[in-house]
Amino acid sequence: MNESIAFGVDDLTLMWRVLGAWVRISDRTDPGGALGTYIREFRAVQYKPLLMAVPKHALPMRLHDNFGWIVGSPLPREGLSVIPVATVSVGPLVGDRVSECAIRVALLRDRADLTVEAEGWRFESGEQPVDGQLTPPAHPYCHVQAITGWDRDPSCLLHPTHEEGAECDGLDPTDVQGVDGERKRAASATLVRHPAFPLSASTLTGMALNVVAALYGVSAVLDLLQVEAVLQRVDGEVRRDLERLVASI
Repeated sequence: MNESIAFGVDDLTLMWRVLGAWVRISDRTDPGGALGTYIREFRAVQYKPLLMAVPKHALPMRLHDNFGWIVGSPLPREGLSVIPVATVSVGPLVGDRVSECAIRVALLRDRADLTVEAEGWRFESGEQPVDGQLTPPAHPYCHVQAITGWDRDPSCLLHPTHEEGAECDGLDPTDVQGVDGERKRAASATLVRHPAFPLSASTLTGMALNVVAALYGVSAVLDLLQVEAVLQRVDGEVRRDLERLVASI
């Protein structure tokens, strides 16, 4: 494992604090309609497990398998509601270092035809070199890419009923004329390998802060600092990631 792209356990614990603070400040008002029904299928993780139980769980792990999904506040925009739902996958622990981590976010929104549309993004640690590989990995830095599913190479769009390894034709059928075909076309057109947008982060904590800033703006990061005061006292690489985010305020 390349030590330069591995992460310490303290960093991982701080990442859970960031995500717990996001849950804590989120407004979970039921949006009603088709979107509300869709969102309720995601069992929402609570703040205390993210703060206390999740950091003690054995690795590797996927958050939604054991604790539930992060259901955030609607995005700050006019018009139809857009609600982010997220999960986290953490790779094995080798010694006292975490090998890899990804935060996958689905943006779920009402459509004018009263159905729900999904698009997804994964915020991911740098790709690691493969033994014997002559060329370096394409994205050896923290980055964000478009996705169509919760797993690395899925064939399905993001939705709560799909289990890993289950057969899926790419969507939750709506029986609404034109919608199912449109969803299949959207999945096939999503660029899941390139581009990968570099993140201004070198830590897992910084990556989580980038997720919140990307969804709600950097002012939301300051709100997190008020909820989790321990983040105000961090130093080292985590401090530098935080300072890069809030430097413009």
